[in-house]
Amino acid sequence: MFTGPQIATIMNGLRAGFEGGHLRPPPVQTWSLEQAVDAYTAVQAGALGSKHVLIPRLSGSSRGSHPSFECSIQRTPAPGSGSQAKEGP
Repeated sequence: MFTGPQIATIMNGLRAGFEGGHLRPPPVQTWSLEQAVDAYTAVQAGALGSKHVLIPRLSGSSRGSHPSFECSIQRTPAPGSGSQAKEGP
């Protein structure tokens, strides 16, 4: 596990790559909380090229008037399992 200062050092080391265009963040696919099952299904089906972000909405509010919370789900293969994560024994 990394500490905050260690993460800051890593991020600062990556800065030049992003600023120089050598590194690019992944595309982001946003989903409403009501679409959580669809988001999970997309990740489970192998939609690994995008970062999938669930955005809960407060009932009766617009996004700009209240703080919003984001939670990110990404499926990553287990080490040594190849390109697809395996289920079961």
